Amino acid sequence: MVFRVVGTSYKKSESGTDLVIYGEALRFDGESFVWMVHEISIHEFSGNKPIRGLECYPTEFHHDPKMCADVCWRGPKRGWASAWSAAHAKATRLLTWTR
Repeated sequence: MVFRVVGTSYKKSESGTDLVIYGEALRFDGESFVWMVHEISIHEFSGNKPIRGLECYPTEFHHDPKMCADVCWRGPKRGWASAWSAAHAKATRLLTWTR
């Protein structure tokens, strides 16, 4: 999933502190690709962790960036490539959501 970051905050819970990332996810609504409000939490952890082991990370760290663009080509409209290009042109912080 392509995710555009709008803001972040920390949220305390019984299990620790989470980094909450607020933003918009690029989704197909049946007619076109649109940005939909979405929230992702990265749970607190100790030490170092590989970036691809996180719940989300910048698309530039994806092991196969082309796959990000190819995922939606199976859809009926095949409009993903233009939506992907537009997303990169308009957003400065895009993330890949892994879960």
